[in-house]
Amino acid sequence: MQRIFDNIFCFLLTMIIFCSCELTKEIDYKTTGKTDWIVINGFISKEHGVNVLVKKTVSPNRIDDNDIIDKPDVWLHINNKAFARLVAIDQYRYYLPPDSIEYTPGALYNIHVDAVGMESARSGEQQLVSRFEIDTVYVVHDTINWNEKIYIEFVDDTEKDNFYAIKIDCFKDGETDNYFDLNEIVPKYTFTDEGYNFQVKKSFQFSCQDYDSIQVKLYSVSENYHHFLSSFWDYEISYSDYNYDTQYVVETQIENGFGFFASYEVNNYIYKKPIY
Repeated sequence: MQRIFDNIFCFLLTMIIFCSCELTKEIDYKTTGKTDWIVINGFISKEHGVNVLVKKTVSPNRIDDNDIIDKPDVWLHINNKAFARLVAIDQYRYYLPPDSIEYTPGALYNIHVDAVGMESARSGEQQLVSRFEIDTVYVVHDTINWNEKIYIEFVDDTEKDNFYAIKIDCFKDGETDNYFDLNEIVPKYTFTDEGYNFQVKKSFQFSCQDYDSIQVKLYSVSENYHHFLSSFWDYEISYSDYNYDTQYVVETQIENGFGFFASYEVNNYIYKKPIY
């Protein structure tokens, strides 16, 4: 699933005009065939360190072509100074453990990638986000529609706009049937705190055949990740639906490349199913 999603990203990112608040540019299609572009999809977290996926674009009509960059040089920069080289996990993924990074309030973090024969790529600068704690989780059974809803409540910081994602996994005797995105770093659907006043209460319909506990993960994510995903899904809908007069574009925060570098923190909560 992850490989398919990444291939879709590469296909879309080479087909459209990209824009962002910091790095707005228009791709000259006459030159895109002369050189490959670097794609960076990455996250930084105090708890999980830096995780970055690096690859190259491929032709829109040949999305199964090799997208591996041979031994790129991937660096974390802090406040516009090179800090540490990321370690390769495989041909795509690069990593820095959390205990090897200096976390400073207000510091600016970004990723630089150099590769032979390609233009160097640089992500937009990113500050760290705060972690928010889940207050309570409960489940309500809907006897009319015969389904269950899970409610998640947590306190929101009203001094600024915040952006979130939530992941729900059902377990029975320590096992889960949600095998498709267990390795997903951050969910691909986000929401804002707009319309909430201090206390955020979100509900989700879910379906589990049998479970004794539910793991709920609350992610606080940086604004750029929210906008990147929003623009991606807007593009997906407008591209595939003929009823749309306007085809939306996908944002990118990568100079001389495509993708994003975002920050996140996560809080885990285990809901135990009551025994009656």
